[in-house]
Amino acid sequence: MKDKNKTILLAEIKSLRKHIAGMESEKNRSNEMEEECINAKRILNSIINTIPDIIYRLDSAGKILFINDVVKKYNYQPEDLIGKHIFDLVHHEDLNKSKWRVNERRTGERRTKSFEVRLLTPENKAIPFEIRENGVINEPVFLIESEGLYRSDTPESSTFIGTQALARDISEHKRMEAQLRQAQKMEA
Repeated sequence: MKDKNKTILLAEIKSLRKHIAGMESEKNRSNEMEEECINAKRILNSIINTIPDIIYRLDSAGKILFINDVVKKYNYQPEDLIGKHIFDLVHHEDLNKSKWRVNERRTGERRTKSFEVRLLTPENKAIPFEIRENGVINEPVFLIESEGLYRSDTPESSTFIGTQALARDISEHKRMEAQLRQAQKMEA
């Protein structure tokens, strides 16, 4: 009986060792996968932060879930914007058209193309949009390209989960247009 118990015990120990070895192997694979994910995230963030445009993602309520480091150029810190509503950054004169565009995506229209909007200062002070006689525009103007995100292939308000977008600074282009118009006025 003693030899039988010893044989059973040795078999269980062998089985446990095999199980532990399998768990260690699985843990190593899991650690390798986690490291690969961390490296992939670093690479993706590096790519996103080298793009000169603002890239952001909103939840279905319009709150910022992600925004790249380009906003630092405009005196914002990305971590300070997470959780803020996107409309908190939009110039007050552009709010109505911005709200209309966001609601358009909620109803199933997936894309907003070439939508111009102005940005507020980080201190939440609106600088009035103005094209002065010398052709100077006072605050950043962005061209927005965005699309609605949905839980299904059929875009409906019930499946709307948010928005992802790219905002390109077109301020210099707008300044040049204003200067050109001013020069044409002077020639006429």
